[in-house]
Amino acid sequence: MGTFVAILLLCLFCGAPGKSINSVMGPFRIIPGLIERCPPELEAKHPVDFHYGRVRSRIKQDVWFYSGNVTWPFHFDDTLSIKATIASWGSGGGWKDNAYVVKMDKVCSNFRTHIPNLWHQLGRDAYNDPNVKCPLPLGPAVFKNITADFGFTPIPSFYYGKYRITLLVAKTINSETVACLRVFGETVPKV
Repeated sequence: MGTFVAILLLCLFCGAPGKSINSVMGPFRIIPGLIERCPPELEAKHPVDFHYGRVRSRIKQDVWFYSGNVTWPFHFDDTLSIKATIASWGSGGGWKDNAYVVKMDKVCSNFRTHIPNLWHQLGRDAYNDPNVKCPLPLGPAVFKNITADFGFTPIPSFYYGKYRITLLVAKTINSETVACLRVFGETVPKV
């Protein structure tokens, strides 16, 4: 009897290949959402100034193009670290913090190494140099039609749902926050 129940649950949740979609997790697509400032208690003394707009691709439904400008009030270099805290939207409503936490030092080099497509797009558009090196120059950077399709798949499957990522950029030496942004998105089944 126990084996029968286990097989029944497996069939209900996983389904046969090509016949149904697991409603909890599996291969996924990311639908990017809005980007906003962090709440005042998390914000830096001199926040990053950014303005942007976005439009959806007419060809690929999950690709968005972003245009705008950003002004760094600090040197964007390897003396910075980043902490990304991912919150998931709970089944009963409300954000459930700390669903996943990622910390990374040497932000500039890691950004350039691990997300090269986005780095080259930003370099080309904002600094007229797709091979721009670290540190990024101070002052305003203007970007146009940066795609949210970064050309990488971090993991083959993930839980479906709505997510909020809080990105805290801090000086590695003293943990002083220099920037904070919130990014919203959704993971949905890949069909």
